[in-house]
Amino acid sequence: MNLLTAGSFRWPHPPTENERDWNVLQQLRRDWSRIDVLVKTDAPESQHFERDGIAVHYLPSRLSGPAGTLGFVVSATQAAIEIHRRAHVALFSASDPIAGIAGCELKRRAGVPCLMHLQGELLAPPSAYGSRVRRWALQSLTYWVGRRVNVVRALYPQQVEQLVAAGVPRDRIELVRNRCDTDLCAPERWHSQRDAMRRSLGVDDRWVMLFVGSLLPIKGVDVALRALPLVLRQRPDATLVIVGDGPERRRLAKLTAQLGIDRHVRFWGRVPHGQVPALLAAADVCLFPSRSEASPRVVLEAAAMARPIVASAVGGVPDIVVDHESGLLVPMDDPCRLAQAIMELAQHEPLGVRLGQAARATILTKFEYQKNLDELRRLYRRVAHA
Repeated sequence: MNLLTAGSFRWPHPPTENERDWNVLQQLRRDWSRIDVLVKTDAPESQHFERDGIAVHYLPSRLSGPAGTLGFVVSATQAAIEIHRRAHVALFSASDPIAGIAGCELKRRAGVPCLMHLQGELLAPPSAYGSRVRRWALQSLTYWVGRRVNVVRALYPQQVEQLVAAGVPRDRIELVRNRCDTDLCAPERWHSQRDAMRRSLGVDDRWVMLFVGSLLPIKGVDVALRALPLVLRQRPDATLVIVGDGPERRRLAKLTAQLGIDRHVRFWGRVPHGQVPALLAAADVCLFPSRSEASPRVVLEAAAMARPIVASAVGGVPDIVVDHESGLLVPMDDPCRLAQAIMELAQHEPLGVRLGQAARATILTKFEYQKNLDELRRLYRRVAHA
């Protein structure tokens, strides 16, 4: 059996640099004769990478906005039909509704079953997704694809109810939660590196708040920066370490200067995924002030590392973090409430320890890596044989 998977995102070339997803593909490969992957590339021409029965096809996407989306759909549909013609595809897996359009067309033309993963808050897009027109378009597209694919995979329970309300039959919805490598993200494995990492960050004598993620407006890093002056009134040794990169980097650096908190902020840039657990171990509290999330992996990893977490109560985050049980939840876009939650942890260290231990227990119960990946593999096989 051959699997074809697609997503309207950009991957590095070679794809082995995307360590987490490449490892998942290798595990999925145990069930499939061959896996073909369709993704975007900024390169002017298509690129190709193949290893161990996994072929990644990079489709050029030089346009942005609706034109770029349409171009990807056309390219992905053509590529999918050609791949199916050469080697019969047993299942099309779409990582988002845009790629799902190509899957629906392949299903219409050749009867190939299609599975869509519901990433993000696409059934009820918050304002962080852009203009009202853009949010309506994303929601409408998700509804359209969701009603036509064979199965929709939801990441957290609220998505299941949203899909049912959107008209997707409940028996075509499967809840398969995200996963976290609890062996990699094990507190005892990284505790001995905590002091060395803090020295490397230049914060060995500071109280450290850590953000890890892409620097995008939707991640709410600006909210954390605005909360920091409030925290400094009571905790003058507080420092915010920002790990990651993205288009918001320059604007966030400018905001940091405007707020006069340069000495209390470290922009650390992007790091390999294997370094993330050591960074989490070095933190006193982990911040996730996002304006929208589905089931964010870095929140799972922080929880697995038993770190105290303060996060926005958006999307699937409350499925990971229960307020005052396994972390602290705050409204999005509220620097004052974010600062209050941070100070609650700063003033009550035993509370952070208790919340962190409960957070790791949640990960071991609901988000354990191999268990959830095996469940995903079973879902793929079932849809392919339906």
